[in-house]
Amino acid sequence: FFFIHITKNTKTKESPPSTASNIIPKSYPLVGSFFAALANRHRFIPWMTPILQNTPSATFVLKRLNSVQFVTANPDNFPAHAQKTQFHNYPKGIDFQPILFDLLGDGIFNSDGDKWKFQRQVSSHEFNTKSLRKFVETVVETELSDRLIHILSAAAADKTVLDLQDMLQRFAFVNICKTAFGYDPEYLSPSLPQAEFAKAFDDAVQTSAERFREPLRIFWKIQRLLNIGSQKRLQVAICQVREFAENIIIEKKKELKLNISPDESMHLLSTFLSSLQYERQL
Repeated sequence: FFFIHITKNTKTKESPPSTASNIIPKSYPLVGSFFAALANRHRFIPWMTPILQNTPSATFVLKRLNSVQFVTANPDNFPAHAQKTQFHNYPKGIDFQPILFDLLGDGIFNSDGDKWKFQRQVSSHEFNTKSLRKFVETVVETELSDRLIHILSAAAADKTVLDLQDMLQRFAFVNICKTAFGYDPEYLSPSLPQAEFAKAFDDAVQTSAERFREPLRIFWKIQRLLNIGSQKRLQVAICQVREFAENIIIEKKKELKLNISPDESMHLLSTFLSSLQYERQL
């Protein structure tokens, strides 16, 4: 299911009151369900699942001190409502963007308005081209047949226990790196190495997500100001991610200057760099 911040004028299919009073959290004046959300901040999905199961439309509005969240497991609401008919009512907004800005900046996953439209136009156009689709198919097929299947087959033959979640994360990570950056981290090599960038990115994502669970945002903001605790670890992880990204961008800019043929540069980063280069020329 998905949870989204509601803007003032958003109209949604809100569930009628449920008779399962022991499941649905009580909402009080001013604070809403703040205390219930606080008690369940580290188990949001297990907490919210029975609530959605006990609402006729699988939709629930969670009111807290500083936010209102629309939580739904109803496909009529998402993506049909949130992504199509009422998309304009669901910007990231000033409540959402600061939480992820340290990690995502104003990229496509954390931007609104013209910045988002430009990045979406470039990426959606490229994802619809036959060349990129073929490139993605080749990348996925190569990682699947040349690496993942061999590792799983070897583990089956040796009766070795593997962490399937870790294997699938590695598989996804390599495919994303190749498709987005044209970079092979070799994360699915037989030795299953620990990639520093992968660990740093995972740490940064986890710590950034924890900001959403803080009962009051002032807590993580003070930690960031003083550079202590989880926010210090976040900054260290982000520095590692940015250093990796900057090195990749520098390398791909050099490739563009050398006029590498399209067949050798089909990943999204080169597409974005080429578009930006063209935009500056105009």
